[in-house]
Amino acid sequence: MLIASAQAVSNEDFEWMLSRQEIIDSFVRKAPLFIEEKSLEGLRKLGKLKNEIVKKTSNRHNPNKKDEFRTLIFKGLEIYGYVHSSQELWLIQIIITKSDWKILNDLNVGSPAERIFKVLGKPDKEIVNMRQYHGETETIRSYITSDKIKKIVLNYYFD
Repeated sequence: MLIASAQAVSNEDFEWMLSRQEIIDSFVRKAPLFIEEKSLEGLRKLGKLKNEIVKKTSNRHNPNKKDEFRTLIFKGLEIYGYVHSSQELWLIQIIITKSDWKILNDLNVGSPAERIFKVLGKPDKEIVNMRQYHGETETIRSYITSDKIKKIVLNYYFD
């Protein structure tokens, strides 16, 4: 009888964890309100492009194929991703350091640090000035200085 009730609690904890991971994944995917389309052409129109870095590497699964990755750099924003054959950028990482780039639920650079807890709850990892939340595939990290969000990093699953 004890084993059955312990298992039920474990199942509840497991279901809660999966639900939380889904919430984090969904938040990260919807978070960058400034991204309306993911074509390279559309992303370049987000603002004045300071730099664009192109890197070509061998595909991990097929060494005879080359993959192209790009980093688009704007004032206070870096977008890094894989360039698909359709010229769509599959997001891998977004780094935000200026309040001009709006995030879902007002979790913006410059917002009070307590906003993170109100929106996402208790972090999975907390180190001095960094709060990290893991979904099943996506991750969000926020960096805090003087009780304000100073930087947000969104990581997207890519294989």
